Amino acid sequence: MTRKNIRNSGILLQATLLLMSAVLLSGCSSKGTLAIRNFADNYMADESFEGLDFIVFNPVDSLSRLFYRVPLQKLKVLSEKDKISYLSFRIEYQLFDGITKGRLVDSGSVTVVDSLIFSGTKSDSLNIKAPFGRDYLLNLQFTDLVGHTIHTELIRIPRSKDNLSCDYLLTDKNNHPLMRNFVYRDEQFYLRTNTGAKEEIKLTRTGIYNKEAAKAPFTYGGDPMQSIPDAAEPELQKSGGPFAGPFSFSEEGIIKAGSGPDRFTIFRFYDGFPKIGSSGVMRESLRYISTDEEFSEMMQMQPKAAVDRFWLKQAGSPDRALSQIKRYYSRVERANELFSLTGEGWKSDRGMIYIVFGQPSVVYINEEIEEWTYGDQGNLQSVKFYFQPVSSASGDTDYHLIRLEEYRRPWHLAVSNWRR
Repeated sequence: MTRKNIRNSGILLQATLLLMSAVLLSGCSSKGTLAIRNFADNYMADESFEGLDFIVFNPVDSLSRLFYRVPLQKLKVLSEKDKISYLSFRIEYQLFDGITKGRLVDSGSVTVVDSLIFSGTKSDSLNIKAPFGRDYLLNLQFTDLVGHTIHTELIRIPRSKDNLSCDYLLTDKNNHPLMRNFVYRDEQFYLRTNTGAKEEIKLTRTGIYNKEAAKAPFTYGGDPMQSIPDAAEPELQKSGGPFAGPFSFSEEGIIKAGSGPDRFTIFRFYDGFPKIGSSGVMRESLRYISTDEEFSEMMQMQPKAAVDRFWLKQAGSPDRALSQIKRYYSRVERANELFSLTGEGWKSDRGMIYIVFGQPSVVYINEEIEEWTYGDQGNLQSVKFYFQPVSSASGDTDYHLIRLEEYRRPWHLAVSNWRR
């Protein structure tokens, strides 16, 4: 066995033991259930839940507030002859003090019945007892009570110190949450904080980070998440708090609230985000399934011509090319929705694996590792990817892939499926 293979095997064994230890700890306690739950449904691309959004804000030290927005037109309506038609949904939550220990510290639910309108959105909020001093994990379940469909979601609530991500909230002029960490071109927005202070809020925009797409899962060298800022002139805007604004930014960039690294980050991504937005993005996101030579050549061509030529060449016919285009770029957009924590989601490690391999069949999460399985659990032919959580100074948690030589063969097989 070579030195590299010994190193790879050691890393893989370490990741496996972390998952096993979490399962054993969970099995010793009736409360420790999160580490052995399958969270694969969190990454489901289901159009029936498109537009369903959740976000957490810490308005005061004693509690957090869960804001939700439900697309009513996506829910099933119960219509009975000579009776009023209605729709109904339920939101249930469980708040845990961490994953591995799994101590349940708060829970609750709300049920909504609506018989008046079935278009637009329903927006409201719930108070959650998550006092300052520690970090939490919020497990959510949304149920369409008429359609009997279920959506689950897991949200981290960092509260171990001041000025973390949930201490800030982007809103419109009416104080309605935008439910995202990015703003559109020239969009007027406000920044709500939990301090209650009247000091001036400063937003500084720097040049957009030239974040490269993640490296192949067997590739070593450098930090795949590393970003290099443009040498653009910083743009500074100020306003009084705690409901500061309005702000607006025309140019793309990274926007920081306050000074120092431990401040809230806002993104001004390319126009159209999280959708594809342009043929230039379509071309760039082909990085995962093209050779180095192909990609270099495409980057010298007009974006649309490069994209068209690539897919026609790989698919062999216009009809199959259109089918592949729809499937591939829907995953790119879904990766943007799921994984845009420190940049465009499709460029992240999890975004790369999601795009090339699709939705994992099993997802286990504990404090040290997030494990994705493709194939049946326990099958020797299954492929497992291990992601390590990396917390930023602002409290956001992103995930870096543990890169292994063993991924080379399944990666090439998955890529070849896109190229035939």
